[in-house]
Amino acid sequence: RHCRSLCLQKLLKQASKLGAQILVFPEDGLQGFNFTRSSISSYLETIPDPQQESWNPCTEPGRYNTTEVLQRLSCMARRYNLYLVANMADLQPCPLQSAPSSSCPADGRWQFNTDVAFR
Repeated sequence: RHCRSLCLQKLLKQASKLGAQILVFPEDGLQGFNFTRSSISSYLETIPDPQQESWNPCTEPGRYNTTEVLQRLSCMARRYNLYLVANMADLQPCPLQSAPSSSCPADGRWQFNTDVAFR
């Protein structure tokens, strides 16, 4: 993760110097795509719903646990004064139910790939 963060920072710095206003990373661009449900777990971060709450990971880093990548992306966008759009592995807890028709997976979490945008 640290290496990818440094590479991203170099890209943003260069893009900013060249006058870019927005940088968009592709789907699975941060973590790659050859993962199983369990092997991607270390990349999952719980991404709050922006329609339910306003939060900037850079200016409020202690508000949520396990949001290291969100914090870094948010701070890089602020530092280099550009819009940054990235696709991340998102974990959302779900209620485990004993009914076989429950849509909640057995591990009690939904996993999504989610786009985030920062300025």
